[in-house]
Amino acid sequence: MAVRGPRKRKTAKIRDILDAAYTRIADVDASVLMFEGIIEKLRRTREDAHPSKQHHLAYLERSSTCGLTVYIEHRHTEAIGLLVDCSTRWEMVDIDMGPSTLPILERVRGRVPMLRDLTYTDSNGSGTCGAFEVAPRLSSATIIGNASLHLPWPRITRLRLYRMLAPPNKLASARNLESLSLVELFGVGAAWIAGAATGAASTPSIGDAVVRPTYAKARRKKEDA
Repeated sequence: MAVRGPRKRKTAKIRDILDAAYTRIADVDASVLMFEGIIEKLRRTREDAHPSKQHHLAYLERSSTCGLTVYIEHRHTEAIGLLVDCSTRWEMVDIDMGPSTLPILERVRGRVPMLRDLTYTDSNGSGTCGAFEVAPRLSSATIIGNASLHLPWPRITRLRLYRMLAPPNKLASARNLESLSLVELFGVGAAWIAGAATGAASTPSIGDAVVRPTYAKARRKKEDA
């Protein structure tokens, strides 16, 4: 009996050591599986991320607070959201509009203090955009397609209209125009084209007017004062 007691205690101690070892092995296995799961999730996230989003993220990080030249395409809504967050840095913007883009762009209203040049394309009639109506430095605008757009018209000095079905309602408010181009206006009547050209020529500040309805070119320059 005296011999059997120490053996039992020794056996129990060995069993405890083995149990602890098995527990640690199980914990290690679980940790490995968890780590592998995290790595797999990150890999899938990276693979699923749109190339445009990756590119824009890298560029925005490197550019710090510098002014931005931005191209926005309506198909890449996820990337648009990233760019909209940096709208206070926009200097030149080229937008290809779509129905899904309009509500996202409305977030930049009053948040484009550096914007000076805007190109706005809307071939599908996505709706009226007022995102750039408050833009204190905007002086140059190019409007392409069936666009409905509110701009700070009195500030616009250079305006180009391409392939529009109807003229902008507020064009008469652009009283500080220095350059006006009307190109390929297939849906606009000849009377409006003639009136626009005449009005442009009589605008005190304008120096250059170009009218090209259906590719027929007519050019008129105001003589130097």
